Amino acid sequence: MANINGTITVLAPPDGYVVDLENPKTQYVVESYTVVAVEMTFCFLFLLQRLYTKIVIMKKFQLEDGVVIFAWFFCMGTQICGLLGLAHGAIGRHAWEISIEKYAFYSRIILAAPLLYAIGTAAAKISLALFYRRLNPNKVFQGFVWFTLFVCLAAYTAIFFSLLFACKPIAASWDPLLLALPTTVCLNRGGIYLAQAVIGIVTDVLLLALPVPTVLKLQMPNKQKLGLVGIFGVGSITIVTSIVRLIILLPSLTTADQTWVIGEGFLWIYVEANLLIMCCCLSTLRRFFKHFAPRLIGEYSSGSNSKSHERGFSRNHAQRTFGSGGAKRTLDTLMNTKNEDNGIPLSSFDDMDKSGGKIATKAKNMGRDSDSEEAILFERSVQVTYENRDDQSMSGGGPARGYEGTQSHQPKVWTERRAPHAH
Repeated sequence: MANINGTITVLAPPDGYVVDLENPKTQYVVESYTVVAVEMTFCFLFLLQRLYTKIVIMKKFQLEDGVVIFAWFFCMGTQICGLLGLAHGAIGRHAWEISIEKYAFYSRIILAAPLLYAIGTAAAKISLALFYRRLNPNKVFQGFVWFTLFVCLAAYTAIFFSLLFACKPIAASWDPLLLALPTTVCLNRGGIYLAQAVIGIVTDVLLLALPVPTVLKLQMPNKQKLGLVGIFGVGSITIVTSIVRLIILLPSLTTADQTWVIGEGFLWIYVEANLLIMCCCLSTLRRFFKHFAPRLIGEYSSGSNSKSHERGFSRNHAQRTFGSGGAKRTLDTLMNTKNEDNGIPLSSFDDMDKSGGKIATKAKNMGRDSDSEEAILFERSVQVTYENRDDQSMSGGGPARGYEGTQSHQPKVWTERRAPHAH
């Protein structure tokens, strides 16, 4: 403690430093407000995009969507804590130019922000893991997904309670006067912050690596496949921010002027917290742009050709055997994963009524396309060529018993027009 012109401060100023309590030196104040204003806006827009896509376009609000909203609230709470510290002059200033009352406020901020951030970070990463569950039913892949989810949940739960009960009594975590008492015992909170940064890097790497093998095996053009890998690669930005934050954190552990160095640390927390939420919302971008601006994602075709291509027909319209190739794993715009047999689900040829050369083919009920809500009429034509052999008896001077001749018929065309479902 030091008494500077009647003001009690936690630290005494270094020799030769002129203390100015009215106009103290500051750092990263303007930068912090700018980053928060820009990134919070983008983060909120990304979240609105995800919710609009899932609720309005897809009409599916799933568990991971609720978890993302939960994560957003806590990440916003972390940033609000930092902004309050800046507004009250408790962050980004030297400790010897902050009164003991402001330092007590700083202590509360520095306790609340990491607790909120641990919850928000864990929720964001759990949301990604929940989404990954639907990418691939392979048991090995599912095992890695659940392992990553468990690591995120367990690690950040441990961080949360370690920070909450770092001091005995607990009030010493936010009351600097209690820290001076000989009976107060505190853990090395700097080490906990260091562990939190390392855990963030490890879990980011796990979440980045998980979907790549599945995306590379998708049955889609290489251009779209690279685009999907790029979307997941955006998540690597959070790895960079975690590493930068760790580099900044290391020297701050050995300095007593915490209120000064924490300004830069909070700056990178603002960046990382918003990027976490935006990365969680990237998975719906393709569906969103497919609905509003399909050309931006390479959806140039229209009409029946486009619909046929989406169901597995090649662009050159090469002939295919119905049901050939087996079930293929597809990723429906990174949101609905499904197994589907390429080809048109016709009734068997035994259902044909060959009398008179007519075809009575019944179209089986097909799953609704994800865009059926948009009232798009689509038409599918299947060309079926068959042979009809007349079986005549030998009686009456007719031809010999058996199949003597083959009567070829022109190809018939089976057409289905489906109207949009009424809502």
